[in-house]
Amino acid sequence: GIYAALKKNKIDSVSLVRKLTEGEQDALMSRELATIKRDVPIDIDFNTMQWHEDQSKETVRALFGKFGFTSLLKRFAPSPSEPVLRPAHQATLLETTAAKLSGAAKSWNDFATAISQKDHGRFGFIVDTDELCIVSETTGDLFVVTSRDGKTAEAKKILGSLQDIYAYDGKALIHFLKGFGILCKNISFDMMLAAYLTGTYTRDVSFFAVANRELGRLVVPGVREEFRHFFEIVRLLDAKLSVGKIREVFSTIELPLIPILADMEDQGILINREFLKALAGNIDRRLQELTKKIYRVAGEEFNINSSQQLSRILFEKLGLNTAGLRKTEKGGVISTGAAELEKLKKEHEIIEYILEHRELRKLKTTYIDVLPTLVDIKTGRLHTTFNQAVTSTGRLSSSDPNLQNIPIQSPDGKEIRKAFVAEKGFVLATFDYSQIELRVAAHLADDTKMIEAFRKGVDIHTLTASEIYNVPLAEVTPDLRRAAKTLNFGILYGMGSQALAESTGMSRTDAKKFIDEYFKDFSGIKRYCEETKERVRDTGFVETLFGRRRYIPEIHSPNWQLKREAERMAINMPIQGTATGDIVKLAMIAVADWIRTQKCENDVRMLLQVHDELVFEIKEDMVKKIAAVIKKIMEGVVRLTVPLVVDVKIGASWGETELIIS
Repeated sequence: GIYAALKKNKIDSVSLVRKLTEGEQDALMSRELATIKRDVPIDIDFNTMQWHEDQSKETVRALFGKFGFTSLLKRFAPSPSEPVLRPAHQATLLETTAAKLSGAAKSWNDFATAISQKDHGRFGFIVDTDELCIVSETTGDLFVVTSRDGKTAEAKKILGSLQDIYAYDGKALIHFLKGFGILCKNISFDMMLAAYLTGTYTRDVSFFAVANRELGRLVVPGVREEFRHFFEIVRLLDAKLSVGKIREVFSTIELPLIPILADMEDQGILINREFLKALAGNIDRRLQELTKKIYRVAGEEFNINSSQQLSRILFEKLGLNTAGLRKTEKGGVISTGAAELEKLKKEHEIIEYILEHRELRKLKTTYIDVLPTLVDIKTGRLHTTFNQAVTSTGRLSSSDPNLQNIPIQSPDGKEIRKAFVAEKGFVLATFDYSQIELRVAAHLADDTKMIEAFRKGVDIHTLTASEIYNVPLAEVTPDLRRAAKTLNFGILYGMGSQALAESTGMSRTDAKKFIDEYFKDFSGIKRYCEETKERVRDTGFVETLFGRRRYIPEIHSPNWQLKREAERMAINMPIQGTATGDIVKLAMIAVADWIRTQKCENDVRMLLQVHDELVFEIKEDMVKKIAAVIKKIMEGVVRLTVPLVVDVKIGASWGETELIIS
């Protein structure tokens, strides 16, 4: 049709006519390649292609395994004899089932006999939901233990006697053994964490993914024989830990943290469900009011949560300016994402209503409605899961529920935090590292001006604004400080002039001048950024101050967007990984050690870790004394060229804490 129109001179564009004429043969060839051939002489008897119900599942599994069809393997539906297991509380689930393991695996009695031998050697432990898979290094035997096997006293005696414990996901093992009444603290090796620290290009640390990478062959998920390679994989990972300072990170940061996180998960935090119920009612009323306002301004009712309907209202009916707005990758329609709507706030009053409606709805559906359903009915406490092997920077993450994403800046986000309360006779105390990432940046970059400011206690954002705008400190306005704060943190994430312009409202030209002036005044930061990018081009990885690594192969990508993103990662990872990764974890370990040695577990409990903040429950009559000690420990956990400062707040709830020590 296109070329018919071309021959009839129905195409006006001179350049398009030229391109079509020159590329006609290629176009016709492309059409031929994309056309399905329907006349291929193939003789097919569909009767021979019928599915046979008696087909052996193991035969099919083996076939899929041979050709690497791992996705198809995962889609095997359980037979009536293979019960579907409930999800576990642990961070990592193995892709297997009880029925698959119980076939040729040995029983609890066999394990009890094996471990009674004098030279039984080491055992490897893998938790799968409510079963414990145990591998003997000496014989390669696989044992399966459930919480129902054996007498509890016998299990406690046998499992509790183990001293040199090798595990895949030690935290999951601690939770499992606690069901036997065994307090397991001595994890000697954690395969999941070793794979996490030594992984070069992937963050998939599931057992079978790790086995696949380390053994150098296809490992079929769910096949029990693969567990017998446990110690072979351990030896391969152990060798990789010797690279650089990774073993030190493994042994002094990650391993000691395992029992601490397990205790925090078991402890949980008390939730005021009545407060959340009242808050839900209030949010519902506000959403109804906002919906009426949006309908009134739009002139009709529509589905506010539908991006297509919202796009029609904004850009077709109301005719808002679409210049500079991003289009969606699928469909190429104008995006109604939050970032795009922020650009239109001054265009029409409906934008502010929509943004507020979205925030309230997200808070309600993500937290206000969900948190009460996750609370332990008996204790009234909420138990999150801390993930130790997920993020690329080394910091912890939280899930089921994620307590690290509750917005702290918005008033409504703070309201949700008021539902997190202390037990009677206790208060909640938060310990927040003040501007820790900027302090780490000053140390790593050896930036003279930043170091001097932090040593003198000068507000770093005010100083930045003073330097960039060339005005005295006393004349820095809140707006100037706000722009400087945006850039201070933005630089750590590779912020460019476009992003700075959008976040501050200044022109792109002014934003570029702002960044140029910043690097001129803080030359150490500029040098750090350039040297870090150059180093990762040479070595392929970056490191934190303590030796935690992140490999960034995208730095050599021919795609400029991927390459630019790789440069941002390279600049940010050593800073964020050192600050909210290594230092915060070391602080948790040091405080936990102090609590243990002082035997004050009944007086103070570590409950949560959220980015650069730790949350404790402390007896009300001891809070100031204990808080002063914890603050001192956290500030002294590592010595930098700038001081670490911890702000301490206390209150009856997480959202109502007040500063007591700065």
